Amino acid sequence: MKISRTKHQIHKEINRIGSMDTKLIPMGYLKDSISDLLRGMWTPWFGGPFYEVWRARKGKFNNVSDLWYPPKEFVTKLGRMNEKNNSIFYSCFGHNARPGSLEEIRADVGDTVTQLSCSLNPANKLLKVLKVLSLGHADEWMKEKSPDNMKHHFINAEAEYKRNCGSEEQYQRSLILKNWVNEKFIEYVADGEEHNYAHSVAIAKGFFDDFNCDAILYPSVAASTKAINLVMRPEIANRYFKPNYARIVEVISRSPDGIELKLKNESKSILPDGSITWTW
Repeated sequence: MKISRTKHQIHKEINRIGSMDTKLIPMGYLKDSISDLLRGMWTPWFGGPFYEVWRARKGKFNNVSDLWYPPKEFVTKLGRMNEKNNSIFYSCFGHNARPGSLEEIRADVGDTVTQLSCSLNPANKLLKVLKVLSLGHADEWMKEKSPDNMKHHFINAEAEYKRNCGSEEQYQRSLILKNWVNEKFIEYVADGEEHNYAHSVAIAKGFFDDFNCDAILYPSVAASTKAINLVMRPEIANRYFKPNYARIVEVISRSPDGIELKLKNESKSILPDGSITWTW
C-alpha cells in the first residue's frame, strides 16, 4: 500500500487534525481521521529482547494485583495511551527502568513507593520476540542508549525504513507522517488538561489496531526522555509477563543527577496468587 496524499495534502490534513478541539471531538472520529492520514505509512518492527520491565506505585502493597495495571473502572482520566475506563499496562524498560518508573508516577521526597519488576514468562516458549513499534522518536533514543545486543535493530532502522518505503517520494511522504506522529505523541500535557492527551491516545489506538502490534516504545516524557517506556494492552501483559521481584523504597532526595533512595524492604518470593513475601 502506498501513501496516496501528496506532501501538500499531508500537511493540510495534519493542520486540520491538529486544530481539532480535544474537549469536543469524539475519540472515534479522531482515531479514524489519524488512521486515514497514516494509511500507507511504513513503520519498522523492533524485536526484543524486552526481557525486564518495571512499574511503580506510591504506597506499600503486598500483592501484585495492586501493582499491575488498574481495573478499568478506576481509570477516570485520559492518559498518554489510554481512554477513560480503559486499562493499559505502562512500564519502564532498559537500564534506567528503575528510576524511570519512579519518575512516571512523579515520586517526590518523602514518598514511599512499591516497585515491581516483571519479565517475559519463561513458561511461554512461543514468544521470544515481541512485535514492538516505536513512537516519540524512540528509535533514535534506542539507537544511542539501548543495550549492545539490541543496538543493531535501531542502527540499521533508517536505511531499512527508506528501503521499504519503495521510492524517494514515498519515503519523503512517510517521513512527514512519521515525524508528525512522533512529535504529537510526546507533547507535554499539564495536570488538569488531560483532554490534550486525545491525539496521543488516538495515535496509539491506530498503531495497536492498524499495525496489530503487541507493544509500543516511547521515551518517558515524565523522566525528560532519560528512560524509555514499553506499553502494551492488558492481554499481552497477562499472557507474556510474569512478576519476579518487588521492593519498597523511600525517596530521600531528588536532584538533576537523579533520585536518592532508601531501600525499606524487598521481596523474598512472589507466590502464585500474587502475594509478596517480604525479606524483613
